[in-house]
Amino acid sequence: MEADPGQVKATVTEVTIEVPWGHISGKVWGPLTGSPVLCVHGTQDNANSFDKLIPLLPTSFSYVAIDLPGCGRSSHFPPGFIFSITEYCMSMNRVVNYFGWKKFIYMGHSLGGQIGYLYAAFYPQEVSKLVILDAIMAHRRKGSHLADLIPNQYTKLQALEKKLLSNSPPSYSEDEAVMRLSEGRPFPLTREAAKALFSRGVVKNGDGYYFVYDQRMKLKIPFHYSKDEVLSVMRRIQCPLFLLRASETDKYLAHITRDFEKLLKTSLRSKYNYLLVEGSHDVHLLHPERFSKKLIDFLTRVQSAL
Repeated sequence: MEADPGQVKATVTEVTIEVPWGHISGKVWGPLTGSPVLCVHGTQDNANSFDKLIPLLPTSFSYVAIDLPGCGRSSHFPPGFIFSITEYCMSMNRVVNYFGWKKFIYMGHSLGGQIGYLYAAFYPQEVSKLVILDAIMAHRRKGSHLADLIPNQYTKLQALEKKLLSNSPPSYSEDEAVMRLSEGRPFPLTREAAKALFSRGVVKNGDGYYFVYDQRMKLKIPFHYSKDEVLSVMRRIQCPLFLLRASETDKYLAHITRDFEKLLKTSLRSKYNYLLVEGSHDVHLLHPERFSKKLIDFLTRVQSAL
């Protein structure tokens, strides 16, 4: 069953969820009476990351795409600390509680997918299906120690804080901002895809625009879990999993990908659906038609977790 794209696009509404540090913003496709799908984007992106994919999916679901804290129209986390995947995961729990969902489908891309692995492990009774778009669950490198990792991260944070105090955010023309959205990432976007992220990713600044994402995201999200801890977490996931891997990412991270796939196969007791699709890391935004039918089958036909 495929959705009528026009029907989905015509029912997009904004949502604002109050949280202790401000608010989490997002957008909703379809009435909230449908089966909920929580859609979570990747690093420095925003809710518009799903603008090309969701219109291809069934209208029987209600798709809630959020801006992670520090991205899009959501408030930044309070100053003075480093982000962690755990903090992001628990912020999504606030979204779930706001809507009062007892069961929902989680769909995440990149960082959003990593958060999804954690959420499905922390709250296995809530996640009925897990859709991961080109993301593996990272872990602390072998031989690295928390006693070295954490002080190093805070040294970088303090250096960034000093830099931000002495500099105003740079302003760009619309063309320059779109170009930076397109080219300032490991796998470039098309101009059309970059423009999809533009409206939620920048704010007007006089004659130009500046990017709104929290600059602390440039420090990268540290992964404090060891490999054994990741394995333990993955074993708690009970729901069916749809894992999409993009061919270009697969080649770029081949050794890590193979290791993670072995971890999945040995840890997951749920139904495991794997799909390799031609494209780059942002294939869900660039070419969602390459896998939308397989995803529809998973959403509508694969039995959910009990």
